[in-house]
Amino acid sequence: MAVPLIFAAVLFYLSFPNYFSLYGLWPLAAVFAVPLFFTFEKRSLTRRIILGFLFGLLANGLAVNWMIPYSFKGYVFLVLVLAVQPVLFAVLYPRRAFRNPLLKMIYVPAAWVVSEYVRALAMRGESWNLAHTQTFHLPLLQLANLLGSYSISFVLMVVNICIYQAILESRNFKNDISVAVALVAVVYGYGYLSLQPSLMNEGAFRLGALQPNINYRGQFGRERLMNIAEDHLNLTAAALKRSKPDLIVWPETAVPTDILADAEMKNRIQDVVRTSRVPLLTGAALQKDGQDHNSAVVFDRQGEVAGVYHKQYLVPLSEYIPAGVFWKTSARIFKIESFGFAPGRDSGVMPVPETTKKFAVLICSEDNISSLMRRNAGDGADFAVVLLNNGWLFQKSGLVMHGQHSIMRAVENGLPVVRVANTGWSCLIDPKGRVVDGSFDSLGRRMFFEYRIPPGTRRTLYNIIGDTFCWLCAAFVIMSPLVMRDDR
Repeated sequence: MAVPLIFAAVLFYLSFPNYFSLYGLWPLAAVFAVPLFFTFEKRSLTRRIILGFLFGLLANGLAVNWMIPYSFKGYVFLVLVLAVQPVLFAVLYPRRAFRNPLLKMIYVPAAWVVSEYVRALAMRGESWNLAHTQTFHLPLLQLANLLGSYSISFVLMVVNICIYQAILESRNFKNDISVAVALVAVVYGYGYLSLQPSLMNEGAFRLGALQPNINYRGQFGRERLMNIAEDHLNLTAAALKRSKPDLIVWPETAVPTDILADAEMKNRIQDVVRTSRVPLLTGAALQKDGQDHNSAVVFDRQGEVAGVYHKQYLVPLSEYIPAGVFWKTSARIFKIESFGFAPGRDSGVMPVPETTKKFAVLICSEDNISSLMRRNAGDGADFAVVLLNNGWLFQKSGLVMHGQHSIMRAVENGLPVVRVANTGWSCLIDPKGRVVDGSFDSLGRRMFFEYRIPPGTRRTLYNIIGDTFCWLCAAFVIMSPLVMRDDR
């Protein structure tokens, strides 16, 4: 029992960006659950729950090991939260047979999707799921613009259960494999058609992205804050001697103070913007109504404030402590202190000054939230900008895994996404999920990127229907007793 469980967990880990492969060994996602099914088969509910929990601890513990150097307590808490999903799947896993064997090939993937979606809802929309293993596998990834990322999880689990059934009941081998092959062929056919033609070189809008590689550890006295601001300004001024983009972007908390209240710092930024005549978007720490916010500010060509965005989806137990017994108890048990930020309420979509373009601002983990990006696309965003400060991530696998969210959001909504990081993985992602410009090797380097933003695709089906696919899966799981046999 232990060997198949460990084998499944290792395969799951290797499917994601890992120590051995930054792209992840994505084909393994189609087979990782086969040994897991063998551990679940004919087990009691209690045994399945225990096995699911152990799988969740080991698989997710390996997958997010990059968090350990940053915060071991945060790592333990995150692993425990992620482990809830396979426990729920274990509860839903069928013990009774279906009247039609093909129905199990629908039920098991549907149950997996439901377990992922429930966890996402519990985590305020954090949509990290099995589908993210395929972010560098473009043909399969295109399914997300139809039914969302969870539909990719569904397809992967169909292949897993078909292989398992073929091994378990060899007499039905051809039928089981045929179902998997037929589904994959349809999905791949759609994917390859969707990838044509390429829009990578058709953009006319130019965005300049600054990666300053600032060390934010230590104390933040007045002198150091001014030095950080001057560093950004000097790097920007030097870059603008070579290039004149339509918009300059600085990363998350590029100015770690309230630049709207700090006249000296605000004036220095305005001087550079007025001189260059290029609008600037920067991350900043702002105060509003006595509350601290993780924010973004846009300056127009005249140096005037043209827009402000306050991060809406804060990271629980890091940026704030949510209300409720669970969160407060967790913070106390793990002795976690937050930054005490307050969430914003206003839309992150704003116009590029003196152009017809609109862009959506997302700050750090907000690209995890599929519903937020969907709303931004519905509000008329032509592209999205993700501001990041990933200086605390020491492993490239963690940086890439975080970047997978941006890739998924781009495909779901048919919008280009630009990631602008203090250090780490700054890049442009086109509406098909291609990483057009950006290197994993940018970690620890000062760089200035100029991206030519491609046009977005027409509004996607997913952008219209949202997570309807997940609710259909839930409906099927709920109705499943009607198509199961009474014998056990």
